Amino acid sequence: MREKQRCIPAKALKCCRRAFCAGTGRACDELESWGIATITMDRALKILLVEDVETDAELQMRELRRAGLNFDAQRVQSESAFLAGLSAFAPDIIMSDFSIPGFGGMRALELACNRAPETPFVFVSGTIGEETAVESLRRGATDYVLKTNLARLGPVVRRAIAEARERRARLAAEQRAH
Repeated sequence: MREKQRCIPAKALKCCRRAFCAGTGRACDELESWGIATITMDRALKILLVEDVETDAELQMRELRRAGLNFDAQRVQSESAFLAGLSAFAPDIIMSDFSIPGFGGMRALELACNRAPETPFVFVSGTIGEETAVESLRRGATDYVLKTNLARLGPVVRRAIAEARERRARLAAEQRAH
């Protein structure tokens, strides 16, 4: 019986939103460190969605489903609900509108950076300008998507999750080395 060839993540190639093994050239589910091919394999992605407009939240979730993501989303609209969601829901990613009455996106980013710094944070907004977007990235946001261009949302979420998994794997490897 032929032994199954194991993939080596360092030799993996990324193409067309799927991970391929450089050795075999085939799609590979073993490349967990990429997080792209296997993002929906182990469990549903947990998304904490900070959005005050229900129709905007529905459009974002529909776009993520269209992108092939398997997820559970919890929508919040206030600081207290956001803090409760961070601790009880333990999201894999946070997506936030920038302008929310009584609770702004920058405040959500500040809280996320303090309480869940390893969790990717993506702004999804129709009102964020270029200067504000750059400032949010400087303060710790992973990325931003304009509500007028939601087609970017799936790829941005996939990339953010993949980068977070790579960071965790790198930290774990560094801790094992010490």
